[in-house]
Amino acid sequence: MLESAITVDAADLAFRNHRCFPRQPPRGSATIIADETPLSQAVCVTLRNISQGGVSFIVDMKLAVGQQITVNLLALALLRPLIMQAQVRWVDFDIKPGMFRVGCSWVKRLGYAHIINFV
Repeated sequence: MLESAITVDAADLAFRNHRCFPRQPPRGSATIIADETPLSQAVCVTLRNISQGGVSFIVDMKLAVGQQITVNLLALALLRPLIMQAQVRWVDFDIKPGMFRVGCSWVKRLGYAHIINFV
């Protein structure tokens, strides 16, 4: 009886959110630097969410999936910016023309002691 009551469709499992770390709305600001171009300048971004596993932001330049970038995170609780390496996982158009939504994963996971400065 119990087995028949607990049936899960395989399609439901495929579309579930399997995040290891919950996304948090960020407090703070950030800039990015594309690592592939030497002497590139920092570009200001609008943070959308942050977690121990990655970051999402809006930027006015298109980045390539798989591209390595440097993210400089600024928070009031920090004396210096937190500099993290990230890899671009997805890029999509934003509702504003010329803007892009970007999702990145950290190369080295952001520790809990750092994440609490931004949430």
